[in-house]
Amino acid sequence: MQTHARVDRIEGSMAVVELAGGRSGCGHCNERGGCGSAVLTEAFGTRHRTYRVPNTIEARCGEHVLLELPAASLSRTATAVYVIPALAIIAGAAVGVAAAGDEADWAALAGAAAGFAASLAGIAAYRRRTSSDPKYRPVLSRSAAP
Repeated sequence: MQTHARVDRIEGSMAVVELAGGRSGCGHCNERGGCGSAVLTEAFGTRHRTYRVPNTIEARCGEHVLLELPAASLSRTATAVYVIPALAIIAGAAVGVAAAGDEADWAALAGAAAGFAASLAGIAAYRRRTSSDPKYRPVLSRSAAP
Protein backbone atom coordinates (compact mmCIF):
# COMPACT_ATOMS: atom_id res chain seq x y z
CA MET A 1 0.00 0.00 0.00
CA GLN A 2 1.30 3.44 -0.90
CA THR A 3 0.27 6.91 0.15
CA HIS A 4 1.55 10.39 -0.54
CA ALA A 5 3.51 12.24 2.10
CA ARG A 6 5.66 15.33 2.45
CA VAL A 7 9.04 15.40 4.14
CA ASP A 8 8.66 17.69 7.15
CA ARG A 9 12.27 17.52 8.34
CA ILE A 10 15.43 15.45 8.19
CA GLU A 11 16.95 14.08 11.41
CA GLY A 12 20.27 12.46 10.58
CA SER A 13 19.53 9.41 8.43
CA MET A 14 15.80 9.59 9.17
CA ALA A 15 13.06 11.58 7.46
CA VAL A 16 10.03 12.80 9.35
CA VAL A 17 7.14 12.70 6.88
CA GLU A 18 3.58 13.92 7.19
CA LEU A 19 0.84 12.07 5.35
CA ALA A 20 -1.02 14.09 2.77
CA GLY A 21 -4.46 15.14 4.00
CA GLY A 22 -7.77 14.12 2.51
CA ARG A 23 -7.24 10.40 1.99
CA SER A 24 -5.61 7.66 3.92
CA GLY A 25 -4.53 4.16 3.07
CA CYS A 26 -5.48 2.69 -0.27
CA GLY A 27 -8.22 5.24 -1.06
CA HIS A 28 -10.94 2.60 -1.56
CA CYS A 29 -12.80 3.40 1.66
CA ASN A 30 -16.14 4.22 0.08
CA GLU A 31 -16.05 1.49 -2.56
CA ARG A 32 -17.72 -1.86 -2.20
CA GLY A 33 -15.39 -4.15 -0.29
CA GLY A 34 -13.40 -1.23 1.17
CA CYS A 35 -12.70 -1.33 4.90
CA GLY A 36 -13.89 2.21 5.62
CA SER A 37 -10.96 2.99 7.90
CA ALA A 38 -10.89 6.63 6.77
CA VAL A 39 -14.13 7.13 8.72
CA LEU A 40 -12.29 6.19 11.92
CA THR A 41 -9.36 8.41 10.99
CA GLU A 42 -11.65 11.39 10.56
CA ALA A 43 -13.71 10.61 13.67
CA PHE A 44 -10.67 10.55 15.93
CA GLY A 45 -9.06 13.61 14.38
CA THR A 46 -5.92 11.88 13.17
CA ARG A 47 -6.05 13.14 9.60
CA HIS A 48 -2.44 14.40 9.72
CA ARG A 49 -0.03 11.72 10.88
CA THR A 50 3.74 11.95 10.98
CA TYR A 51 6.15 9.06 10.74
CA ARG A 52 9.88 8.82 11.26
CA VAL A 53 11.30 6.59 8.52
CA PRO A 54 14.76 5.82 7.14
CA ASN A 55 15.66 8.32 4.42
CA THR A 56 16.77 5.66 1.93
CA ILE A 57 16.01 7.82 -1.12
CA GLU A 58 17.85 10.91 0.19
CA ALA A 59 14.70 13.01 0.20
CA ARG A 60 14.94 16.68 1.09
CA CYS A 61 12.83 18.80 3.41
CA GLY A 62 9.57 19.81 1.71
CA GLU A 63 9.82 17.10 -0.95
CA HIS A 64 6.75 15.03 -1.80
CA VAL A 65 7.33 11.29 -1.55
CA LEU A 66 5.49 7.99 -1.65
CA LEU A 67 5.35 6.20 1.68
CA GLU A 68 4.92 2.46 1.28
CA LEU A 69 3.80 -0.18 3.73
CA PRO A 70 4.71 -3.74 2.73
CA ALA A 71 1.61 -5.76 1.78
CA ALA A 72 2.55 -8.69 4.05
CA SER A 73 2.69 -6.46 7.12
CA LEU A 74 -0.62 -4.87 6.18
CA SER A 75 -2.41 -8.22 5.94
CA ARG A 76 -0.89 -9.49 9.20
CA THR A 77 -1.82 -6.31 11.02
CA ALA A 78 -5.34 -6.30 9.59
CA THR A 79 -5.77 -9.88 10.78
CA ALA A 80 -4.54 -8.97 14.25
CA VAL A 81 -6.78 -5.92 14.51
CA TYR A 82 -9.98 -7.18 12.87
CA VAL A 83 -10.12 -10.98 12.78
CA ILE A 84 -8.59 -11.92 16.13
CA PRO A 85 -10.94 -9.69 18.19
CA ALA A 86 -13.99 -11.01 16.30
CA LEU A 87 -12.96 -14.61 16.94
CA ALA A 88 -12.15 -13.84 20.58
CA ILE A 89 -15.61 -12.30 21.09
CA ILE A 90 -17.32 -15.34 19.56
CA ALA A 91 -15.18 -17.79 21.52
CA GLY A 92 -15.72 -15.86 24.76
CA ALA A 93 -19.49 -15.84 24.24
CA ALA A 94 -19.48 -19.58 23.50
CA VAL A 95 -17.50 -20.33 26.66
CA GLY A 96 -19.85 -18.11 28.67
CA VAL A 97 -22.94 -19.90 27.34
CA ALA A 98 -21.41 -23.34 27.94
CA ALA A 99 -20.55 -22.44 31.53
CA ALA A 100 -23.82 -20.68 32.41
CA GLY A 101 -26.84 -22.86 31.97
CA ASP A 102 -29.97 -20.80 32.73
CA GLU A 103 -28.37 -17.36 32.62
CA ALA A 104 -26.90 -17.88 29.15
CA ASP A 105 -27.57 -14.35 27.85
CA TRP A 106 -25.62 -12.62 30.61
CA ALA A 107 -22.92 -15.26 30.50
CA ALA A 108 -22.59 -14.82 26.73
CA LEU A 109 -22.25 -11.07 27.18
CA ALA A 110 -19.68 -11.47 29.95
CA GLY A 111 -17.75 -14.05 27.93
CA ALA A 112 -17.78 -11.84 24.84
CA ALA A 113 -16.51 -8.89 26.90
CA ALA A 114 -13.75 -11.05 28.38
CA GLY A 115 -12.80 -12.30 24.91
CA PHE A 116 -12.66 -8.74 23.61
CA ALA A 117 -10.53 -7.60 26.55
CA ALA A 118 -8.15 -10.51 25.97
CA SER A 119 -7.90 -9.59 22.28
CA LEU A 120 -7.00 -5.99 23.19
CA ALA A 121 -4.19 -7.27 25.38
CA GLY A 122 -3.06 -9.49 22.51
CA ILE A 123 -3.11 -6.56 20.07
CA ALA A 124 -1.03 -4.48 22.49
CA ALA A 125 1.53 -7.30 22.72
CA TYR A 126 1.53 -7.66 18.92
CA ARG A 127 2.15 -3.92 18.55
CA ARG A 128 5.07 -4.01 21.00
CA ARG A 129 6.57 -6.98 19.17
CA THR A 130 6.21 -5.53 15.67
CA SER A 131 7.02 -1.87 16.40
CA SER A 132 10.76 -2.53 16.30
CA ASP A 133 10.63 -4.94 13.34
CA PRO A 134 11.70 -3.18 10.11
CA LYS A 135 9.41 -5.31 7.93
CA TYR A 136 6.39 -3.72 9.64
CA ARG A 137 7.54 -0.13 9.18
CA PRO A 138 6.64 2.18 6.33
CA VAL A 139 9.47 3.08 3.95
CA LEU A 140 10.07 5.84 1.44
CA SER A 141 9.72 4.32 -2.00
CA ARG A 142 10.34 7.31 -4.30
CA SER A 143 9.76 10.99 -4.91
CA ALA A 144 6.28 11.93 -6.06
CA ALA A 145 4.42 14.83 -7.55
CA PRO A 146 2.47 16.91 -5.02
